[in-house]
Amino acid sequence: MSLSVAPVRVDGSQYSVVAYPKNPLPSCAKEKYDLCGDAETGPTCCPAGSYCEPKSPYVFQCSTPPPKCVLQEAGYELVSQASHDVPVLVNAKNNNVRHKPRFSSLTQQAASRFSVSLTFSCDWTAWRAADFSSMSRLPPQASSELALPSRSFGRELSSTSRRRARPDLRLDLLQSSTLDARLPRSLFRLLWVVIVAIHATCTAYPLCIASLYVLLPTKAPTLLSAIELYSLSVDSRSYPAIACAYVAIAIVHAVQLGRILALSLSHRQLLFVSPTQASTKSWTARLQGLLRRRWATRRSRKIAVLPRASERVSSVRLSSSQIINYSLTALNSAKALASASDATDRNFDTAFVVRELVETGFLSFQLYTSSFRVARVWMNNLLVTLLVLNCWTMPLAQRLFHVAVARARLLALVVNLSLDLCMYVVIPVLLFKPYFDDYDPAVRDMPLRLWYTDRWLVRMISEWPVLFVSSTWDGVSKAFVVVRIARSLENIPKLVPTTSTAATAATATATPATAVSPAAPPRPSNRWSLLHQQWGELQSTQSLRRRLQMLFERSGRVLLALWGLVVLGLHLHAASFEDARDCVVPVRPWIATRAACSLVQLNCRAHPSLTGAASDFDRALATVDCRWVAYLIIRHCPRVEITPRVQELPNLMGLKIYNSTLARWDADAALTQQHHPNALFVFLVATNMTQLPPALYDPAFPRKLGDIEVVHSNLSTLPLEIVERWPENLFLAFEGVQFSVVPAALPRLRPYFLSLAMAPVREIPAELFESDVLNSVVLNGCPIDALPAQVAPVPRLIRLYLDATNVSDLPSWVELKPELAIRASGTPLCERTETDLDPADPHDLELQRYVRCAPLPGDPFDLYFFPVAQEPLYNP
Repeated sequence: MSLSVAPVRVDGSQYSVVAYPKNPLPSCAKEKYDLCGDAETGPTCCPAGSYCEPKSPYVFQCSTPPPKCVLQEAGYELVSQASHDVPVLVNAKNNNVRHKPRFSSLTQQAASRFSVSLTFSCDWTAWRAADFSSMSRLPPQASSELALPSRSFGRELSSTSRRRARPDLRLDLLQSSTLDARLPRSLFRLLWVVIVAIHATCTAYPLCIASLYVLLPTKAPTLLSAIELYSLSVDSRSYPAIACAYVAIAIVHAVQLGRILALSLSHRQLLFVSPTQASTKSWTARLQGLLRRRWATRRSRKIAVLPRASERVSSVRLSSSQIINYSLTALNSAKALASASDATDRNFDTAFVVRELVETGFLSFQLYTSSFRVARVWMNNLLVTLLVLNCWTMPLAQRLFHVAVARARLLALVVNLSLDLCMYVVIPVLLFKPYFDDYDPAVRDMPLRLWYTDRWLVRMISEWPVLFVSSTWDGVSKAFVVVRIARSLENIPKLVPTTSTAATAATATATPATAVSPAAPPRPSNRWSLLHQQWGELQSTQSLRRRLQMLFERSGRVLLALWGLVVLGLHLHAASFEDARDCVVPVRPWIATRAACSLVQLNCRAHPSLTGAASDFDRALATVDCRWVAYLIIRHCPRVEITPRVQELPNLMGLKIYNSTLARWDADAALTQQHHPNALFVFLVATNMTQLPPALYDPAFPRKLGDIEVVHSNLSTLPLEIVERWPENLFLAFEGVQFSVVPAALPRLRPYFLSLAMAPVREIPAELFESDVLNSVVLNGCPIDALPAQVAPVPRLIRLYLDATNVSDLPSWVELKPELAIRASGTPLCERTETDLDPADPHDLELQRYVRCAPLPGDPFDLYFFPVAQEPLYNP
């Protein structure tokens, strides 16, 4: 029997050939075996006659190092001489072969009846079967003898067609299921340990986050109030759903971790997948079969019920067939999308480019935001480095491993997984660790001094959203990272052959298998014209879809590489500016035009030439890029004039004036939603002003500004306009002010926290407590004799401070419970619990149990909720 060969693809030492026999032999000969299987099950040896007509042709692919594949009956093997660019069949006994190729595939013509049996003897670790039904057909060849192509043909092919064939070769290589990146045994063990560790980490971390969402409302209510006050997360009513989502993520990784460990223990070797897993059908195939059987059953039932054949046909066609088609179409679409994200799929590169473009968009927005909100230099440097590497890895991998597709994909997946793990686990843990150390379980909150430490506060407000889901968009981006991690952990093992392959290879090698070749229709006699004809037809059959696919992949990789350069350039440009004089916390936004600062402080004591006048205020803001100022502080200035330039601070979160005289803050410099959408708090501490400045109750007051504290001031009244212009659920502190009575606007504002410490009010109206949102009241130092006797509805208080007042008893509506912290140091109430306690009175026993009585502080400023006396220490 003689064979002949036709070139299909040529690229260096990568070949695809088609062998056609001249004299076909009967199929499925006795005492022989046929090669069965498909793209999912892989090659298997079946008894003769059981699989005589495969439904699709097969491609057999050998990987480096190539096995010695001998056509035993014909006595030939696939080799290539160094002087030729196309593969040839030579006699297996010929020893004058200088180069054996790493040949890629041996294809067979589609839709042909398989009628020839040729026995192969190969290393089965290097062989796979793949469906090539979509591949272009090649015309049969009728040459009756085996001959080597001339050198002229090889040179012609190299010079004219190799350049065009190279991308096509890559596409055909991707159709094979033998995509793997073989690793040494030691590296494979290291990879197994790393993936198991990542699964364990991704199991523990979501459980910790879920427990945080569950415990915050019950174990740290005051901290939760601060989180909601500064809009650091979504509403607490969404916490149970978020916790369930994190638990589901942990379960997915726990199942995968348990499967890998159980598989490795049962087989007594390190494995990711079972050696027999490839022979099982996918869930989509099983679901498709179930649908077909279900609707076939319903069809037979309808046929039995309908009276006439015409009615039967029309009814069945209008119901079952359409629904089946829709269901199968949806399943096929879902299967195609899922398959495209599989690392062994031919369309993986296209899907990966799309995923990288979307991921880069998400990450670029997050990194851009953190560049002007997060002041930690190491964090921004790390994030930018990972993003740039992620943008460059795929183009570099494709350039370095042009033909080794699996290695290119493996490198891209590893870098992508590293970036996702840093975003998902590493950075949040490193950011959360200091806050976890600061938490005080005794007060179920962070220490009070930290909330009034300027540097800590601005960092906390900027960094806390990295830990919590702060918005719907933020939740989507975090979920996108989780899906990418899970998919990468699933794809990386597919590119690395498991150690089980070597174990099964020995058995398979000893078993000869039968490959089948198509029958040979009439063929042209001139082999040279045939070769040119086949090559031309092959080029003409390349569809527009393939070319557009390759163009899209290349364009996407170029775009990613260019965007990495842009991000790196912007980051280096932002780091090139010197810090401004009044800058306390510098930041590095990408598009800054001059020095950027998150916390700007105008300190007239540090610079005696300053007075805080309008010119000083404008000059301080002129030295920094106003777009990135988050916190503005004015200290020790005798005449503060806030100009309209304050409306050029779009990212302003807070403003503090300390130990200064406020001379002018008119409506033209007001805080508004349009100019300050991120404003959260205003502190006016030890500030000389007789009335609230008009800029603080503009009709367009910022909707997020929920913390207003006026402390140790000569403010004597509040305008009624604030009722309509300020939002509800405020944190209000009017401490050490000159209120003779409680302003009428306060009860109507419905704050959740209210402090009137050291205010000279003698009576507290019941309307002040009649609020379902009020949970904290501080009346330290107020000359009041009693709380209102009747209140309806009763507030759900968690904090009631009555130090240095004249209160001798608590009304009945005050529910004494462990969740309510009551302080009454230096009051008749504490004297009563210490001296005049009636042991038979349950009410007196509860007062002694729940009311905290301690010596009064020596400094009256310690009665303030705002730490006025410690301000110079906390913020020097």
